[in-house]
Formats: sequence, structure tokens, C-alpha cells
Amino acid sequence: MWRKMLKLREIAKTFYILEIGNGRHISFWYDCGSEKGVIFDLAGERGFIALGIRKEATLEEAVLNLRRRRQHRSEVLREIEEALESVRSKIQSEKMDVSIWRRRSGYREIFSTNETWMLLR
Repeated sequence: MWRKMLKLREIAKTFYILEIGNGRHISFWYDCGSEKGVIFDLAGERGFIALGIRKEATLEEAVLNLRRRRQHRSEVLREIEEALESVRSKIQSEKMDVSIWRRRSGYREIFSTNETWMLLR
């Protein structure tokens, strides 16, 4: 049973998105904050060192952190650095982060087990 659930991880990631508000409740590495997916999956274990962003960092910390932008050889790391710059303009200190779930009519703030099941079938 656990093995089957682990195989469904990639599908499950497409059903949940966090809308950026102030970035305080979004994990930079593990929550889906990029169009390409989870940053940890893209950068791997070495991403912590290469980007100079700690493992437990929130999106707000990663964006507002006063660190020197680095020049990377890896295309993926360069794209992450560019995404950080674009997210900097999206962060709004007075707005909260919002969890959004996939539904038939698009993404909504309310989760529906029934609709999720129908979309999976």
C-alpha cells in the first residue's frame, strides 16, 4: 500500500498550489512555488550550498535575505536565481499565503474530496 502511495506523489503535487502572499508560511525548498515544481527536486541536496539558502528557509527569508547573487554554471540554478528576483516583486507583506486546490473549474481555496477523486479517475 505504501509503495503505491509513493508512486502517486508526482500526481498529487499537481493538485495543490500555494498562492504567494507574504511568503512566511511557504517553504522555499519543499512547497511548490515555481512553475517547474518543487525547488528541492530541481536543485537537489547540493542546492542548499550552491544557492546559500538554508534548508528550513521560508520563501520570505529566501527572497529578502541579503546575500550576494551568484553566477552558476548550472542552468537550473541560474533559473532559480531569476525566479527569486521575480518573486521579490510579488511578495506583499500585508497579504497571507493561501492554499489552493485543483478542482474541475480550476484552482480554488476549498478542497473537495469528491472532485479530487473524480479528477484522478
